[in-house]
Amino acid sequence: MSDIAFYPAQQFGVGPNRVPGDMKPSWNWHTGLANGSRPQRREYNQALAQVNFYMKRYRPRYGFTASERELVAIKRVDDNGNLLLSAPVHWDTQGTEAQHRLTLYLALWYLGQLASPGHGDDRWWI
Repeated sequence: MSDIAFYPAQQFGVGPNRVPGDMKPSWNWHTGLANGSRPQRREYNQALAQVNFYMKRYRPRYGFTASERELVAIKRVDDNGNLLLSAPVHWDTQGTEAQHRLTLYLALWYLGQLASPGHGDDRWWI
């Protein structure tokens, strides 16, 4: 079971997990680890592999991994484990009416919308 799950209304825990997510503390996972030392890259990839496992199991198109610093949205490209990753969305991102910004909560909402039936296959971008 993933750390966070999106279920259709009125089906909590019994329907498919439409957007599996994994939460990690930032000392264990953040996007900077992708370009770090070999052990750091292994830790970074392990978190992605965990979400990929949930995605293979439940068959959703989208997932994410997050820490208290940032969220990265994930799209499953195929059944071979290939993933597309979004740019990180930081917790402290804020916007105004004049300067729109994607916040972490808005990114989670958007993933839920993309994962709803009939949406998202050709409209992926965060």
